[in-house]
Amino acid sequence: MTASGYSVNPASQLDAEIGNYILSNPTGDFSNVITRDHRWQVFYHLSDQPAGLLSWYPFRSNSSLLQLGGGFGAHTGMLCDRCSSVTVLEADAYRAKCIRTRWSEKSELQVLCGDNSVLPSDSAFDYIVMIVGPDSREPIFAGQGYISLLRQVKSLLAEDGKLLFAVSNRLGVQYLCGTPDLSTGIPFDGLNNYPTGALMPSLSKPELLDVLKQVGLLNIKLYYPFPDHLLPQLVYTDEFPPGEELSERLRPYQVKQDSLVIDSRNLYGPLIANGLLQFFANSLLAECSNADLSSVVYAAVSSERNREECFSTSIHNNGTVEKCPMYKEGMKGLGRLCKNLIDLESHDIPVISFRFEDNRLIMPRILAPTLSVYLRELVTYDTDGFIRYLDELYKYILQSSEHMPADKNVLAELDPNAEWGPILSKAYLEMIPVNCFFDNGQFLFFDQEFVKENYPAKYIMFRAINDIYWFAPHTEHYVPRHEMQERYGLTDLWPVFLQEESRFQDQLRQREMYKQFYKWVSTDPKNIMRNGRLLLMDKKPQQIHVNIPERTFAAVDGAEGKLIVLFGAGRMMDHYLKKYAASYPPAFIVDNDETKWNTEKLGFLIKSPQVLQELTPGQYRVIICNAAYDEIARQLERMGIKDYRIYQRAFDEMLGNVEIIPHSNGKYNIGYVTGVFDLFHIGHLNILRKSKEQCEYLIAGVLTDELAEHDKRKRPFISFEERLAIVQQIKYVDRAIAVDFHNTNKLEAWKQLRYDCHFSGTDHEQEWYWLQKQLQTLGSNMEFIPYTESTSSTKLQQMINKTLI
Repeated sequence: MTASGYSVNPASQLDAEIGNYILSNPTGDFSNVITRDHRWQVFYHLSDQPAGLLSWYPFRSNSSLLQLGGGFGAHTGMLCDRCSSVTVLEADAYRAKCIRTRWSEKSELQVLCGDNSVLPSDSAFDYIVMIVGPDSREPIFAGQGYISLLRQVKSLLAEDGKLLFAVSNRLGVQYLCGTPDLSTGIPFDGLNNYPTGALMPSLSKPELLDVLKQVGLLNIKLYYPFPDHLLPQLVYTDEFPPGEELSERLRPYQVKQDSLVIDSRNLYGPLIANGLLQFFANSLLAECSNADLSSVVYAAVSSERNREECFSTSIHNNGTVEKCPMYKEGMKGLGRLCKNLIDLESHDIPVISFRFEDNRLIMPRILAPTLSVYLRELVTYDTDGFIRYLDELYKYILQSSEHMPADKNVLAELDPNAEWGPILSKAYLEMIPVNCFFDNGQFLFFDQEFVKENYPAKYIMFRAINDIYWFAPHTEHYVPRHEMQERYGLTDLWPVFLQEESRFQDQLRQREMYKQFYKWVSTDPKNIMRNGRLLLMDKKPQQIHVNIPERTFAAVDGAEGKLIVLFGAGRMMDHYLKKYAASYPPAFIVDNDETKWNTEKLGFLIKSPQVLQELTPGQYRVIICNAAYDEIARQLERMGIKDYRIYQRAFDEMLGNVEIIPHSNGKYNIGYVTGVFDLFHIGHLNILRKSKEQCEYLIAGVLTDELAEHDKRKRPFISFEERLAIVQQIKYVDRAIAVDFHNTNKLEAWKQLRYDCHFSGTDHEQEWYWLQKQLQTLGSNMEFIPYTESTSSTKLQQMINKTLI
């Protein structure tokens, strides 16, 4: 307990785990944690991305700031870098302790645990920040609504102080699409005005403005963070509303996609065209004060990069643009950007004017579209002009640096025989339309951060064309992409450049560390279509609900706090201990070999399996470490032991690289069925039809002649090519593939296809029981379809043979 009576124990197991990450990483580098722990709350609290919400805001450097509710300190470090004094008021003592540890090197930081009563009576802060996050606790001013809460916040402000308040918009685009409400976790709950209430509800734009007006601060300005205030990338205002550039710069994400019925990206365009996107923005950030408000009208942040390359770019109403590093490490990157612009200018490349002042780059605001926006419109009515400006772009690319001998090309090894074209001493990778203004027919380049030495000029042109056709797909209708590839000598190099671009983006955006975030960015359209159809199903929820299968092969899943007993003292146990001895050590080992009883292996005592009968059910977990796991599983079942899991080294390694998404909607997305399909008959048709009835997309695997002969001990009557062609024409089959010796293993096939269910005939039910368990562990499943006994390929072959004889 703290002196004020607050418990320092974590409020949940998740809090304990996040806190342990912080307490055991004194350097504050959580990249390894984020890489391996894919939970949303871990990502939010420990990644750098949330700090982008206010990294662009022009805090006065000699100011004092109060943060109400610090969570685990996701924003705190950035705020300390901006202000001379930061006080965090956090009601949860455990979280307060973690914030102190995480930012212990910040001398300007004070972390207080409790409510407003622990603040000095004469407190007056220049800024007060309150961010309603994904797991915000009871408000600091307990039990009060927003109006009462913010009135008390107002009393803590200096005379010209400013309140910054961020909250979700209950009418946000993401909630229209089916994202669970941030406050309650229930889809459409905010849209229904919280029929059962919410502790810290999301607010619509009119509701927020009404609350703020009742608080009594004279000046109010709204900012619209996109995609939301939790992981912001772009910030708009009513003075600078979202435009066409949004689609090029925004990466919306969805953590939970099983309730989505609309892809939010399909709504942004129409809402922008009708001036409605601010009303339906996912989040709202309010700046309130009795004094003048910030001059910022727009901001962009690049918080997913490494800290040396993280910047915020803000546009101000005084006609200037400022580019600032988000972190102190970014000063090096800002220096490189200045150097790049000066170098380009020396080569007669038109670049935006700038000056370096107060650790920031200051540029004039250009009231002109980007070349990207201009070209996407131009191509619809003037294809010659479209091509002419691309030619001009390539001319500038070739002019941007000295040309080097061909043997200096660092990409040459990717294709030694390719026609690489001119090699640039310095290749400015951002000389592409999205980083170039088009002002009255003139090009004006900006944000030229990235340079590669001894790179082909064609690579930059590839990036330009690839961007155009990706973000403006209608361009293909007017000027086919292959014509541009041929025009600039990119046809043969295109796959090579795609590979290089992927490598560059992986490094730039730290995709290995943020791989889970990019999974959230990727939305499956088939999943959305399926969810929409489920709304039309004439079935009660309980009729279509599917229980989440027990993950039998996830050895340590859910074993926290339980006594671990390993069954088996062989090599599989050695592999288990090598991986899990530190985190999930066994209390002892049991084995059926009597000669091993009462001996030790690697320091662990080996006992008889009968000792398991003496343990309290529910308090222990048996992990089978033996290749003959099926026999041991039956032995445990006979002993009445239900809580057992199976450790298999190869399977465990595969399990560590997948995301488990249990199916609970009664219909699968991708289905998989395999067979020889020789002498195609009604039985084959039945299994394909019944499989398709249970999935949106059915993949049929057809065994090759060699594999069929190996498995069935007889060669099919019909050749593989003809059998594959027949199956491809069946209306229930969406895709037919070959099954040979390389992918006949069902788990190997799962790794390639990521199917949600493998369908098989009931004649294999007993044979494939354990395969079903393995697939269920991976979040997939296996279902068995009744076998058509009246007809089979074997019977047909026998009849044919009799007729021929």
